[in-house]
Amino acid sequence: MVKGQSLTYSVIKAPFSSDRYDEFSPVYYKNGIVFQQIVHPLNFQAIFWTRQGTSEDLLYWYHSGVKWENAKLFSKDLRTKFNDGPVTFNSEYDTIYFSRNLEVEGKLENLSTVRNKLGIFYAVLVGDEWTKLEI
Repeated sequence: MVKGQSLTYSVIKAPFSSDRYDEFSPVYYKNGIVFQQIVHPLNFQAIFWTRQGTSEDLLYWYHSGVKWENAKLFSKDLRTKFNDGPVTFNSEYDTIYFSRNLEVEGKLENLSTVRNKLGIFYAVLVGDEWTKLEI
């Protein structure tokens, strides 16, 4: 006997999603949502060989108390030319945890592996800046 799932689900576009870019990995942050957006999807092989990075940003979409405001860059302190995120926060929202591509020194052909190098990082909010960036 084969049993199917009794509940049904609908997939709908999130309010912060655009028709032009890829948005993903939303998490709650204070009065809004932090999510990732790939602004210019590029050929990953070209990114890897040229080391130009992707145009992937962490954006913050927040509620002003009256309406949802346009998404903006979450933090220039956390932005690199490679992938930053997905992210999560502690319960006080003063520590962010995220994955990031590691920039490896040296020529590509001299590396022991051409696989992507990732690290898990965290940073602490001091005033309006994310500081104490650690791996």
